[in-house]
Amino acid sequence: MPKRLSRNNHNLPTDLGLVLVFIIVLAAPLLAAAAASLPRAVRAIIEGPRYRYGRWGIMAQDIRTGETLYAYNADQLFGPASVTKLFTAAAALDRLGPDYRFRTPLYRSGEISGEI
Repeated sequence: MPKRLSRNNHNLPTDLGLVLVFIIVLAAPLLAAAAASLPRAVRAIIEGPRYRYGRWGIMAQDIRTGETLYAYNADQLFGPASVTKLFTAAAALDRLGPDYRFRTPLYRSGEISGEI
């Protein structure tokens, strides 16, 4: 007797993989069109007044071909603060342990008037 199809007969990783491939194949032309307008949109943001003191380096590549889709100061060297903080935090966690607590003393001079 043939097995009745049910949700339990599906291989979830295979099904998800097929759906992902289908989405990628359909989305590729849309992504290419979006990449064409990316430079104008990106430059409008990074050259705007909000980020006038910022320093940007951007590189977007096609994951399949390695072709550079967009580059802005891609040849410059940066030490991004958000990434650098991760190394510092990891080193402190490794050296001091997860239960370590920093003590921050508070000093004052002069009289204190009123409540704090």
